[in-house]
Amino acid sequence: MAKKVICLALGALVLVLSLPAEAQQPKKVSRIGILTSADPASEFTRFKAIRQARLFDQTLRTK
Repeated sequence: MAKKVICLALGALVLVLSLPAEAQQPKKVSRIGILTSADPASEFTRFKAIRQARLFDQTLRTK
């Protein structure tokens, strides 16, 4: 009888430990929006600087 209880307990332990773990959810990503009434061509340098800053920030976070 004790042998059956031990086998049952070990079987239950293996079953519980084999359940898949849940992955962590990614953190909220901040976004920046720009509203402008100017011509996009004239704002190109500003948009380019913002994109470069974003890419630079992403490279720092991955290190």
